[in-house]
Amino acid sequence: MAYNRPPVTTQAGQGLKQTPGTTVQSMGPVVLDCEIASATQLGVVKQGSNITIDLDGTINATGTGAVTTGTWTPNITPSVVGNIILNTRTATWTKIDNLITAVFDIEITNIIAGSSGATLKLTKLPFTSISSTGYVGTLHIGYFTNMDSNVDYISGTVINNSKEVDLWFNTEQKKTLINLTQKDVKVTTRLVGTVTYISAV
Repeated sequence: MAYNRPPVTTQAGQGLKQTPGTTVQSMGPVVLDCEIASATQLGVVKQGSNITIDLDGTINATGTGAVTTGTWTPNITPSVVGNIILNTRTATWTKIDNLITAVFDIEITNIIAGSSGATLKLTKLPFTSISSTGYVGTLHIGYFTNMDSNVDYISGTVINNSKEVDLWFNTEQKKTLINLTQKDVKVTTRLVGTVTYISAV
């Protein structure tokens, strides 16, 4: 196609006119200097040891950085032989690499034997914690009911290389947390909280 310049005097609405030309120019293939998509690359997401990309563009993440979820069964275990029966309202976990966040909402429905002075642990975490020389995570209680009247605050620390949490509490504004014991809880005690820790795998 060729373009003819309109006359100096142009009628309203008249502009550049297009007329067939005699010269034909060929156009070569258009080349984009980048990979838009391939079997192993899509944008800035690249296939690696933990990411695969299907031919249809589906991205799959596994291993490091992958997010998995599930449920678990919390238990409260006294240091002296006995049994604390729980009703589990909620108990779920989320794992991102080796960072574990486990939430729970539990209520004590029965206390069998044991001892009033027995210290308590939250046990049966979903994953074994990393081996270390100190504690490797924390427990936060966001809500509790029907505790002993002296309990003002409850927390916990995850024991290394285990699935257990030492439970602590504060009473009467003392400056140091002490072990939570069997006498500090009772039937109908309810604990709602979150455990965050580093797992071994």
